[in-house]
Amino acid sequence: KLNSIGYYAFKLASPDRTGMMYKNGTGVPKSDQEALFWWLKAAEQNFVEAQHWCGVSYGSGTGVPKDEQQAAYWHRKAAEQGLGINGDVPR
Repeated sequence: KLNSIGYYAFKLASPDRTGMMYKNGTGVPKSDQEALFWWLKAAEQNFVEAQHWCGVSYGSGTGVPKDEQQAAYWHRKAAEQGLGINGDVPR
């Protein structure tokens, strides 16, 4: 469910950036669950950095119960797009 802050953040920023806003508490309340919500939206749209952060979240159990299968899935999707092991995207 979108709250008004999240809705406007989504309108102003890409969903992967909105996830980072929630992760860091930048202009919105800090929330690992909200960060993952936005990263999943972005990951499903093939935002590679969001796929990486979904993998990190599932792998560490941050904002979601730990799930190694989901972590591997999202890390694999990011790697298929060229994401490096350190989360670096070739430019």
